[in-house]
Amino acid sequence: MYSSGLRAGFANTQTMPGWLQLNLSMGRRFDLPDLGTLHARLALVNALDRVIELRNGTGLGVGLAPQYAQRRGVYLTLRKNF
Repeated sequence: MYSSGLRAGFANTQTMPGWLQLNLSMGRRFDLPDLGTLHARLALVNALDRVIELRNGTGLGVGLAPQYAQRRGVYLTLRKNF
């Protein structure tokens, strides 16, 4: 995922630096005799665990608190059709 940077500064005349985030995922289908078909997906968000500042607390309508992107996260999803 890539962003060129959100607006910042007085009257939104500046921009934040751009950033790049690497997300990975993989999925697999399992055919189980008793349960039927089960779909599994494993996702790794922000694989490089970079600290990404989305907003620095300046600009119009932002407030005074900086905002950061999500740190590294691992998610497992299981899906069963009925």
